[in-house]
Order: sequence, then structure tokens, then C-alpha cells
Amino acid sequence: MTTQIKTRQTAGPCGFQAIILAGFGTDLYPLTEANNLPKALLPIANKPMIWYVLKWCEDAGFSSIMVICQTEIESCLSSYLKNVYDGHIRIQVYALSGVDDVLGTADLIRKVHDKIKNDFIVLSCDLITNLPPHEILDFHRIHTPTVTFLLYDVAKDGNFLISKDSDRKMFFGINKPDNSLVFVKSESEMNEELIRYPRIYVTSTLRDSHLYIFKRWVLDLIVQNERISSIQEDLIPLLVKFQYQSLLLKRYNIKELSSRSYGYNLVSNTLDEKPVRVISYLLPENRYCLRSNTIQAYTDLNRNLSKISIEPRVCITAKMAQKVIIGADSLVGENTKIDERCNVKKSVIGANCILGKFSFFPAFLLKFSSVRLDGCIVCVNCVIGSKSKLKNCCISGGYEVPSETCSRNDNLVVFDGV
Repeated sequence: MTTQIKTRQTAGPCGFQAIILAGFGTDLYPLTEANNLPKALLPIANKPMIWYVLKWCEDAGFSSIMVICQTEIESCLSSYLKNVYDGHIRIQVYALSGVDDVLGTADLIRKVHDKIKNDFIVLSCDLITNLPPHEILDFHRIHTPTVTFLLYDVAKDGNFLISKDSDRKMFFGINKPDNSLVFVKSESEMNEELIRYPRIYVTSTLRDSHLYIFKRWVLDLIVQNERISSIQEDLIPLLVKFQYQSLLLKRYNIKELSSRSYGYNLVSNTLDEKPVRVISYLLPENRYCLRSNTIQAYTDLNRNLSKISIEPRVCITAKMAQKVIIGADSLVGENTKIDERCNVKKSVIGANCILGKFSFFPAFLLKFSSVRLDGCIVCVNCVIGSKSKLKNCCISGGYEVPSETCSRNDNLVVFDGV
């Protein structure tokens, strides 16, 4: 099912088609339970997660964006895009029925292949970066590879605390002279063969941002080979092997595929000696790139982005009683009510919350008094009973915590029939 959300287009289209993947987010359990918001709409510094990647695409000058999601979340997501999102770009939502996490990212692209006419860029809805779009897009135009994808180094996180468990560890081998990717293995595969290039640089501190810029013919490769399920785990390693395994090139008929031209072609007229080139774009040290694909990463993102948010620390519609302390590293959303003697530090309080008397929030994200939450994430429509003390807990949507509850490192979830 297709839903068109916006009709006004931004000026100066950049020639790529943008595709945003908005999945279930099983690694964010219990935040993505059915009685809570879908992953794409989970708030980060009081803005929906998908807002950040949509804004990045608008800054890039895309004339339209495709958002791929499951039918279960289409209504909620489309409502936000139509009624709340303040951008001015044409957005088409493609809701795929029967889609679950068994299908990989390449599988999703395959299902909408007939909608993709040009070179295309694939992004995850959980990507947040301050990298100016033109930097990586111009890099791709200059080098004209088969694919350019963004890598960031968790060992060089600047002023940001980047969660090191935000993705499974991968080992990338990069040929320093031209940033070409010549080796990619999972941690379990590192005992297999390696060296082919004399100046190869192998590291395990790089993470895949899930931002990929592809030539259009790669889509034909995906369509013709259903065993390619995941972009990260199947497609990228296969493209890397194409660079130095001539038998694979023949087996997959790459010479014929790569010679195809599709309308607006961003590739230069210069004949390339190699039909396949995979190039990594390493995030500059003065930029940040974060993914909110785990609970820890989601927590880190809220803490970090709340520090640099240009939004007012306390929304003008929030109501606060006397002797309320709001830390400089905290945010308070619209229409939230905070009773007297509440202490909020290093926290993001969303819209329409009620904080009772003497409540204390020393580190992060309720309707009773004397509550202490430390390192907790509280979803929509929760009630925290008075005198409760929770540390490092995730409270799913609609859960009611009894008064005087003491809990640590727990997922508090509403179960059907309970």
C-alpha cells in the first residue's frame, strides 16, 4: 500500500532517490511494544527519531523520499508525516504486508524495485548525523564507485559518548590510498584468509552507519538474486569480492549489469577499468554519527543530543511549581506539569507528563509523589506509583508501577491478559 504525504517539492533535486527503512526495531524491546510508539517515532531529545533523517534528506536537496514500513505502523507513521512533520518534501510511504524482521534490508528494497529509477541512497530511520549531505554526495560523484557507504569510528567519538554495542562488531579492511573497501568480515570469520593489498588497514572500531549510495544497476543484482537478503551482511561483502574475483563477476553477469544506463545517470563518461568499486567514506573527526538501534544507544543519544539541542530547555507551555530544579542538560516537553521540589538532571521529559512532588530524576527520563528514577526510560501512558525507586529500568507503554516499587535493571512490560 502506498500513501503520499506531501506534494510540495524542494528546489534543486540532487539526482538520487532517497529510501528510508523504518523497521520494527526488535533490539529496542520493550520500547517498541505494540502499546507504545513505533521505532521511527520514538522521541530523541523530544523529536521523533525519523525527524532527524528526514531533515538530513531535505538538506541534501532530494525532491522526494520513499519510506518503507510495515502495515502495522503505517497509520501512525503517516499521521505524523501528514499532520506534524514540518518539512516541505514529497514523502511516499510504502507499507509492506507480511513483513517481519526475517526479511533483511535488501529484501525490502527488492519489494519496491519498480519504484526506483535512478541511482539511490538507502538510510535507516535510526541514523542521526551532523555530516553535511553534500560532503558524502560530492565524494560519491567525484569517485563514481558502485557504492559509497558511511563508516564512523567509535574510538573517536569527540564530545559524544557513542555506544559501542550499537551494532555487531565487523572488521573492515580499507586500502588507504583510495579508501576502497577490500575486506569485510564478521568477528566470527576473522580466522579466515586476509591480505591481498600491501597497504591494507584493518580495524574493528569502525561501524556501519547504514547509509549507502548505490548505482542503479545494483538494484538489478538484488532483484535477480534473492539470496541477497541483507545489505550489510550479504550485498556489501559480495560487492567487495567482485573487485578481485573474476569468476564471481562472470557468474553474476556483472559486466552486462554494470553497463546498463537508467535515465539520469550520475556516472561520468570515463570508462572504469573495474566494473565494481566499493568505497568507504570515513566520518571526519569534527562530525558525529550515531545510530539508535539498541536500548543503550537510544539512551546515549537522548543524553547527548539534549546537551546540544537548540530548542528551549523548557517548553513555553510547560507548567512548573516553585522550587523546581531543571538541569542545564535536561529538556522538558510541551504541556508537561512539574510539581514543587522536583529535581530533574540529565533527563529528557516528553510532552504531557505529570511529575509529582519531591520526584527526583538524577539521570534520564508519572503521576504521584516522591518518585526516584535513575537511568530509566519511561514510555507513553505510564503511571509510576508514589515512593517508587527505579534504576536502569525500561517501562513499556501503559504500564502502571505500584507504589513503593523498588526495581533495578528490569523491563517492566504489559502482557496480554494481565
